[in-house]
Amino acid sequence: MATITTTTLSAPVQNTLAARMLAIETPDLIHNLPAMKEMLPKNGGKYLTFRRYEKINPAMVPLTNAGATPPSSNLTAIDIQAKPQYYGSWMKINEQVVLQAQDKPLNQATRILGMQLRETEDALTREMMAASAAFVNCVGGVNGDLPTELTVSDCDAVVSSLMGANARKLLDNVQGENRFGTAPVRNSFIALAHTDLSGDLMATAGFINVANYPDQKGIASAEWGVLSSLRFFLSSEGSKVETSSNLGADVYNVFCLGLEAIGVINQDGMNAKLMYTAPQFAGDPLWQNATLAWKTAFASQILNDSWIVRMRCTKRV
Repeated sequence: MATITTTTLSAPVQNTLAARMLAIETPDLIHNLPAMKEMLPKNGGKYLTFRRYEKINPAMVPLTNAGATPPSSNLTAIDIQAKPQYYGSWMKINEQVVLQAQDKPLNQATRILGMQLRETEDALTREMMAASAAFVNCVGGVNGDLPTELTVSDCDAVVSSLMGANARKLLDNVQGENRFGTAPVRNSFIALAHTDLSGDLMATAGFINVANYPDQKGIASAEWGVLSSLRFFLSSEGSKVETSSNLGADVYNVFCLGLEAIGVINQDGMNAKLMYTAPQFAGDPLWQNATLAWKTAFASQILNDSWIVRMRCTKRV
């Protein structure tokens, strides 16, 4: 009679990788949403110039019957230059990993590097606004800090400032409907903020949650709601400066913008380029290691200082 010997299966045989990969931690990328997007053409130099002509004052003096010629008006323009910088990253992938792994590592590496590229562009614009935009501190709250928590009065003041500077609103109104629990939303500016502020917004009087918009068409996943003509878009990559308030709390930058307040520039021919180099072409004498890389040329720039306000706040106690 034959004897059957039971043995332990090797580790690879005991494990089968699930066909579907788990979700990757992907933040909402919000900071380039309101930007005016331009492309620097090939052979067009290093800089892209934005030009804005300044308006002239009304002509309030009537013409006389003597036919005298009034003083002329002068045409003046402001030029703003932006220079794209080059950014990139890469991975080395060994041939044995590609041959033996169950999870198609080249596909996964492409996804991860693509996310890194877009997060890099988002972070560059966020840091540009944090360093350049004029700021106001929230003062309408009751947490005893400076800045205080965000309130509707602080938002009203920012909206008033943008309107006083003739900033144009970015988002059209959402018409009201005869539906329970909904409310109309008027033309609005954009506010970009950290997800840490989601609870504070919900607790602020006058805030309309995006779920209560009467029309849900075209709503971005990052939009949280509207407060005082500011439609808030939240991201876990929003701007936060740790322990920087008067009482040592985290301070949040809320970027409030009108149309054409900021611009982003890419370089034609170097706009989000993905590059795969096979092992035989990667300088490896044994053809063992391939490379996967991305490279881009990118710049972000404030185009009108009066049409962007960095509102600084802390959280509720």
